[in-house]
Amino acid sequence: MRSTEMNRIIFPGSSLFLIVVLSLMALPQVVRSELAAGARVTLPEPKVACPPPDFNANAPNLLHNASFEKAGPRGRSASFPGRPGAEDARSAAAGWTMHTSNDRATVTTELIGSTRAGGGASMLHVNAGSNEGGVYQIFAANDRGPARVVASAWVLVGRGRVAIGTGNDGFITNSVLNSTTGQWELLQACSDGKTMNNWFIVYSTDVEGSDFYVDLASVSDGRPNGERCGGTLIERVVPNVSFPGGVIAINGRNFGRVQGTKIAAINRGRVDRLQVTRWTDTQILARVPLDLVGGTYRVLIYCDDTYRTSSNSLEVTIRDDIHRPR
Repeated sequence: MRSTEMNRIIFPGSSLFLIVVLSLMALPQVVRSELAAGARVTLPEPKVACPPPDFNANAPNLLHNASFEKAGPRGRSASFPGRPGAEDARSAAAGWTMHTSNDRATVTTELIGSTRAGGGASMLHVNAGSNEGGVYQIFAANDRGPARVVASAWVLVGRGRVAIGTGNDGFITNSVLNSTTGQWELLQACSDGKTMNNWFIVYSTDVEGSDFYVDLASVSDGRPNGERCGGTLIERVVPNVSFPGGVIAINGRNFGRVQGTKIAAINRGRVDRLQVTRWTDTQILARVPLDLVGGTYRVLIYCDDTYRTSSNSLEVTIRDDIHRPR
């Protein structure tokens, strides 16, 4: 990390800013001096219990392709050169985007077989040429994600130093660093409920770069059961390939006999509301928004316009190259 109090980074191809807040002025002068000199300093452990005692371990994972088993459109290996004009930052894993804030500090991602005991079919290998290089995913619209989250990822660091974090609108407000190298380590970062969270990132914090592996990332609503409106289960979306203006059926249970304040949505980096035409306790009929572009989306249900998650989410494909209703 550079020796400035705040390091502002513009995400390639978007208007988001990543501002990694170090709160240096709150640290002792000796620590600030070591940071300015490029030394590695262990920051104080967060005071929030992580995970909190009342956390529901069965809360839905808000991340798409969290186990890195689906390859992205660029194939099972993809690089981002980190130079001006390089716009395609899609990683080897579908739904995950590469980032680097340093010119020509290349980030390379690769999907390979998982080596973690109990892991899935794949893991993501990330090589970051400098600090602030890694991969991220946006799981809700700005200011619309949950305030209390429990984020985690299994990380194996071969070289350098790595952190996971969450935050809102490009800010990282909750993060934790690895403490081991050469072995799998479960990193967990929990928010304190003071700010919203709409994105998750795994990134190098070493100015010399980092080489690491990630398996099974997760971000879950950290509120206790009594604060949730959950309990709805989406079992199937029919058809799971549709088009802008098409009608889909969301089948499941515990939707409620009437819609009330609940919102059926179809998301890919932002919240798009489905146009509900019929709502029962076991089925919702809804029309896909006409302005959606083709791609992979997640269908889910929110409690209300605060966008608290009420259900799990299922993947659907929207194609904008086939018939649209007139």
